[in-house]
Amino acid sequence: MTTPILEISQLGKAFGGLAAITNLSFTVMPGQIKAIIGPNGAGKTTLFNIITGIFPPTGGTVCFKGKVINGQKPHFIAKEGISRTFQIVELFGNMTVLENVMVGRHIRTRIGLLRSGLRLPGVKKEEKSILETAEERLNFVGLIHKENELVSGIPLGERKLLEIARALGTDPELILLDEPAGGLNETEMLRMAEIIRKIRDQRITVLLVEHHMSLVMSISDDIVVLNYGEKIAEGTPNDIKSNKKVIDAYLGEDIEYA
Repeated sequence: MTTPILEISQLGKAFGGLAAITNLSFTVMPGQIKAIIGPNGAGKTTLFNIITGIFPPTGGTVCFKGKVINGQKPHFIAKEGISRTFQIVELFGNMTVLENVMVGRHIRTRIGLLRSGLRLPGVKKEEKSILETAEERLNFVGLIHKENELVSGIPLGERKLLEIARALGTDPELILLDEPAGGLNETEMLRMAEIIRKIRDQRITVLLVEHHMSLVMSISDDIVVLNYGEKIAEGTPNDIKSNKKVIDAYLGEDIEYA
């Protein structure tokens, strides 16, 4: 029997007296593309922040590959094999496209600041490895031709892909994508769907938060639906499309942005 790569058990998070997540449980299996959907304020990004160590939970556990990780620092969780992107793209605008991916590689380096500054043996070899890996990740998302351009000069769609390339630079086993299609046009969204499938084909599990239902329904193996911090449904795309609780929760909203 396959063991879940991620297991969320009775998770809770409150800010003061306001409950953002309540008694949330679900699993993510290795190799899945699993989506988390729900209206604004449903707790989706809060969930990502708990998984990646930005927020501690008020209750419950987050287990990654059988190990409880809630309460650990973000850099520890990244080293364990979880990476993420953000709803609002977080990049270094005054650095080149290539440099941004190289920065993301730092958690996999072995040579410290002192050895690097003194140019001790092994430094050049590791620098070459960082460069080659960064170029591979850029090639993977189709941005190798932009490697020497400043990030401040590239459009939003390419910035979204660049953030994914940087996240992949940490060699994750699980990647969390927070609204990767937000602000993209139809052509860019199709390209994003292709990249997400390619990530899964590299045996990297994907946990996805997304508002575009056409994207979610076309690429997801499984979907969790949140409403006011609680899980109201879980299942395949076909299950979710016909679930009365989901339909009622989104009544009056455009399904594309549910």
